[in-house]
Amino acid sequence: MKDLEDIAKLYLEGQEYDKAISCCQNILGTDKCSTVALKVISSSLLSLKRTKEARLYLQKAHLLNPLDPEVTKDIGKSYQLEGKNVDAEKWYLKTLASNPYYAPALTNLGVIDMSKKIYKDALKKFYSAIKADPYYATAWINISKAYEEMGTEGKALSCAYMAVSLSPNMAISHLNLGSILKEKDCLEEAELHTRRAIELAPNLAEAHFNLGTILQSKGKYPEAIIALTKVIELDPNFTDSPNK
Repeated sequence: MKDLEDIAKLYLEGQEYDKAISCCQNILGTDKCSTVALKVISSSLLSLKRTKEARLYLQKAHLLNPLDPEVTKDIGKSYQLEGKNVDAEKWYLKTLASNPYYAPALTNLGVIDMSKKIYKDALKKFYSAIKADPYYATAWINISKAYEEMGTEGKALSCAYMAVSLSPNMAISHLNLGSILKEKDCLEEAELHTRRAIELAPNLAEAHFNLGTILQSKGKYPEAIIALTKVIELDPNFTDSPNK
């Protein structure tokens, strides 16, 4: 059974979500209490934005271990993806009640503040996450986004570089850095990091969109069209709105 659990984890890491789901369903068919399978299948479903299905598995995992911070945090995330921030906050705070230094929950609370444009409060939460885990790249990414929204470009860029240095194989860190570099008209380096994001996560529609806009800015229109066409292929409902 452990071999199957390891395979499911590899599928999840490789963003092969359908295969991860299928593998976990096989595991749960013989072991309904496999917390690994419950977590992997819920993470895969969340990545596909199938939030209600994910929550069913998360609730089962929560019953098995009510104090697991990853599970309670992901229940919050399922609500956050649905735009139900009040419910999301409730679960993040529940996570922090038993794990006050759990960086992912602190970061997600900050993201909710960002959506409300309360950037200073968001930064406090992001820096609390960094204090809890200095190597948590996702917090650094969101710090850079907050500074960018506040017009503090120098800090935004330095924090984006920090995220890449901490997680060089994390697609979102390269995507974020590429976006900031594009805004500073550093198109060559922006393209480099955006292509690295695509290399790490080929199905990340936002990365293909950003690449298309970078290539368009460089006057490489045929290549830009290919990149932007790929966006529609991956996500027909894609929008570059921050509230998508």
